[in-house]
Amino acid sequence: MKNRLLLPVFLLFCSSSFAFDPASLPARCPDEPTTYTYYRRFSFESAMESVRYVAGWLDKFRVTVDDLEKRLPPKEFADMKLPGWEYRYLAFGNRAMALEGTLLKQNYEIKKLEYELALERFNQKKVSAGELDLKKNALDKAEQDFLKYWNQLSFAD
Repeated sequence: MKNRLLLPVFLLFCSSSFAFDPASLPARCPDEPTTYTYYRRFSFESAMESVRYVAGWLDKFRVTVDDLEKRLPPKEFADMKLPGWEYRYLAFGNRAMALEGTLLKQNYEIKKLEYELALERFNQKKVSAGELDLKKNALDKAEQDFLKYWNQLSFAD
């Protein structure tokens, strides 16, 4: 058990030893503070929303290309050099699902490490039972979210 906790403690040490202040980063968007970009735009929730948007756009693109294929003469459609059926129906969906699955898996793994670190800190009397419960609830939710996604997952081949 002790060896399992060395990684989260090491990661915490590394992240705190070499941490920088996100507010000190140069702004990349003129309409938002750097801290918003760092904490919100690059958050797990924002990434999940972005993957879903991209998946939706790819689906609309697929429908549009299918419509073009029906309306245009075969040579004219071929000359457009649009993605073929395999890409539109297999690759687009599989890639979006892989991205979403990766984000959910990474979120689960992070929550697990955060909980293990909180448990170690609780045993050292450095965090309260309430703080430990919050980490456990976050871990449980991340696990449920990942398993729900995993159980409905079906890659196309």
